[in-house]
Amino acid sequence: MIQFLDVSEENTIAARVVGKIETEDVEKAAKEIDRRLEEDGKVNMYIELDHFEGYEPKAFLEELKLTTEHFGDFRKMAIVSQEEWLNTLAEITDKISPQLEARYYRLEERPQALRWLEE
Repeated sequence: MIQFLDVSEENTIAARVVGKIETEDVEKAAKEIDRRLEEDGKVNMYIELDHFEGYEPKAFLEELKLTTEHFGDFRKMAIVSQEEWLNTLAEITDKISPQLEARYYRLEERPQALRWLEE
């Protein structure tokens, strides 16, 4: 399930994902991303994954499609989770996309992640 969060930073899309990502979650995220890009141009992403259980198969493919379509539309991406393997994902994302800066934060580091996005 995906839930969008209110944050003080105007050009930041913040979402919290709990459990497994389903196709409907990706569709909801795509609509929000498109809406915000129309308003703000490039945006930052705050993604909090709590008790992340992966993707349903179709949702994974839709997420890949969404990510490739919008990769150049993000300035910074903060991935916040208790899942340490997501640190590797943030490092890879940071290296393969020079226009996007990505960092991993543990759940207890939420305030630091949001401050970094505001810089």
